Amino acid sequence: MTINSPSQTQTTCHLTQTCTCDEALSLDEAHQALNEGLKLVQLSSMYMDADHYDSDALHYVGNTGHRRKDLADVANGLPEGGRFVWNVPRPMAEAWLEAALFAQCGWQGAPTPSVCITLAEAPPLASCVPQGRMDPTPVPTRDNVTAWINWDAAPLNWAVGDSLTIQYDLAASSRPRQ
Repeated sequence: MTINSPSQTQTTCHLTQTCTCDEALSLDEAHQALNEGLKLVQLSSMYMDADHYDSDALHYVGNTGHRRKDLADVANGLPEGGRFVWNVPRPMAEAWLEAALFAQCGWQGAPTPSVCITLAEAPPLASCVPQGRMDPTPVPTRDNVTAWINWDAAPLNWAVGDSLTIQYDLAASSRPRQ
């Protein structure tokens, strides 16, 4: 991990992860079909209600254009078992996914940062599909929103010694991407 010098509005770091199989494994086909079988990266946030949240939207650029999902819409009628953020997630056209705060102020009296993951070295974007999940919570200090980038074309079976290396940047910013 390399932590870059912060600016007035952003703190960033660059990470490299290598995962190597110590034993054979198989991905669950059902989870992979739901875009959650091999999560390359994941972030978490909190959205309890219109007055208590750290992020108010998840967004990225997919192969059909900009995809923004307001978390108030996801929370509306949220079932006890939670739900996925995107009904039909689309592959990435740009290499970033952000948990954003578009509101001017957070529930804690000051805005919380928007958090963005940008893939630097990973499988082809056409096989990388963002998805997220929200689960109900009555506790404002408990993260209940997760967002991740799944590798949809990942092999279902991995042998001992198979490995995957990804590089990505993580940024916390005072303003979301536009």
